[in-house]
Amino acid sequence: MSRKAFEGTVGIIGLLYAFGVIAFIFIPSLVRGEPLAPFTDGFVNRHAATWSIDVLVTGAVIMVWIFYERARFGIRNGWIAWPLMIVPGVAAALAYYLIIRSLHFVRTKEREREATSQSQASS
Repeated sequence: MSRKAFEGTVGIIGLLYAFGVIAFIFIPSLVRGEPLAPFTDGFVNRHAATWSIDVLVTGAVIMVWIFYERARFGIRNGWIAWPLMIVPGVAAALAYYLIIRSLHFVRTKEREREATSQSQASS
């Protein structure tokens, strides 16, 4: 799969998820006057709680990963994924982060190529 196909596919999945959650979960909850329902309904029984805890822990791991890659590789704007984990959710936040991560490494590679070609031209 090409980089553009990866970024496009991940972006579409993230956007579809985000729009679906907002349209079918958050807006109806607000209309019913239950703004916290999308967060609390995940704990209605132990089976739902297991899935909810899994998503929360996954979100925490992604937060640590974003923080680490900011320090290690200088990936900027990863912090935007943190509030996205709350609304619309972890899936949208991960999709966003994977795209900016991919773009960061492409730009880094391009800068390295430019620097190499400039140093060869001046030699």
